[in-house]
Amino acid sequence: MATKQPSTLIEALNAFQQKHHAAGKDGTNPFFKSKYTTLSQALLAVQPATEFGLCHTQLNDFVMTPDGEIITIVITKLMHVSGDEPLISKFPVPKIPTNVKNVHQEAGSAQTYARRYGLLSVYGLANDDDDGNSLAKTSPSKKRGDVASTPTKPNQKLEPTSVLEKVADPITKEAKALILEKLQTLHTLHPEKMKELVEAFRKQFGIKDLKITRHITTAEQGEYLALAISKIDESL
Repeated sequence: MATKQPSTLIEALNAFQQKHHAAGKDGTNPFFKSKYTTLSQALLAVQPATEFGLCHTQLNDFVMTPDGEIITIVITKLMHVSGDEPLISKFPVPKIPTNVKNVHQEAGSAQTYARRYGLLSVYGLANDDDDGNSLAKTSPSKKRGDVASTPTKPNQKLEPTSVLEKVADPITKEAKALILEKLQTLHTLHPEKMKELVEAFRKQFGIKDLKITRHITTAEQGEYLALAISKIDESL
């Protein structure tokens, strides 16, 4: 006996979510030793929804703020063959920095980011974006426990203090090797830009040493350099 197909959008979404809960992670961020869901994987994850009569579209809309700034919004519309009123997800495209070298490339990445989140949210699928660091986000600090401060007065009680609370995530060997290779190439092709990058890196992370290679120790620093290098020469 054939299974009865859902007759409404809500019934169809319910049937889909009973079988599908997460999109899966197929992208890799070497700087944060993590994986994330790419747009291709997200599209693959929602494809089975068509079996229940569901489909979607993703279009751009534009909103002007009171300050005159135009914001791009990705509108994801989830529809059902019954013609029920669609579910709509609106996700703003991340703002593109004004100092990027390749505006079109950055705009494409921002669009992809917004599409991915809009798509997964309207279908109710879980996703993990440690990539987003894709947008230069720093990793949360790890709590290592409290230690007691040293008393400075007679009979003073020990008071816990979280001096080890914030510990930066270390950069992986693979990621650091990749960064060092890119820095070497950058030094050969763009020596003046390399000097500017070194100065910016030292200022950003409070480094006095003129040689920065030994100070590339955290995932945040690797992400910073990778982004800076790509802005100077997108081929690197």
